[in-house]
Amino acid sequence: MNTKDIEARAEAATKGDWFWNGYDAIWVGKDDDSERIASVSHLEYDAEGDEVPSHGDAIFGPRKAEAGANADFIAHAREDISWLLAQLEAMREWGQQYGGWTPEEHDEFLRILEGSK
Repeated sequence: MNTKDIEARAEAATKGDWFWNGYDAIWVGKDDDSERIASVSHLEYDAEGDEVPSHGDAIFGPRKAEAGANADFIAHAREDISWLLAQLEAMREWGQQYGGWTPEEHDEFLRILEGSK
């Protein structure tokens, strides 16, 4: 895997603001203009404690709480990956501009990434 592959996947993915509706789908857009782009589900348990799949196209995690965390992770992938790629590009530019990284420059870059500049 390399950043070019990640960039290509990010570019090919649905554009816009992704969000999880808190129940069964990942959506893109805002309010009335939203479009469903993925279904998610979780395992529920019947009265006897047996697993019963809920509705949806895929199982993400054995419990509802994990399904929500997984769906939230997926929903944020669009913005998170774009941000990470931008940070990597900034790091490359920094290294090219200064001809390499000293320990101090590396520490400064980490401070910038963490938003504590």
